[in-house]
Amino acid sequence: AVVMTVISGSVLIALIPLLLWPFALRKAMARSAGKQREKFRDTLPGYLQDLASAMRVGRSFVGGLSAVVETADEPIRGAFERAITDEALGRPLEEALEAAAKRMQASDLDQVALIAGLNRRSGSNVAEALDRVAEGARERADLRREIKALTGQARMSSWVLTALPGVLL
Repeated sequence: AVVMTVISGSVLIALIPLLLWPFALRKAMARSAGKQREKFRDTLPGYLQDLASAMRVGRSFVGGLSAVVETADEPIRGAFERAITDEALGRPLEEALEAAAKRMQASDLDQVALIAGLNRRSGSNVAEALDRVAEGARERADLRREIKALTGQARMSSWVLTALPGVLL
């Protein structure tokens, strides 16, 4: 604001950056959170397969999650650590995973929460169900990447076609 006052000589123009700063900061934070969520959704299938492998060797669901957390990178590590901590404090694991799914906007983690609930109630074959969720998540991630590439290609084509008349003139 001080620089704008010096450059423009008007205090009113200097107020513009002060008024726009919160909106710019909110936009930057939303973009950063979106990147973290996208990274979470893209890396989740591999860690779900690791969880399924841990379940096959005889670990409990929470024990398998703890094993995954030991080798995981952010943001998977933070989300699973928080779910494990919530479970240790008495919250059912499926509720903790559902909360993580809402925070990360990951419907695949919602399915994992359902599997955790089924495992707690009936002791079903969790490893196979996790493998299927991981496979579906991987297919959805592939589709997202393909759609992103195709829309990027279409955007670039529109830029070229828009600029072409001006370049030719």
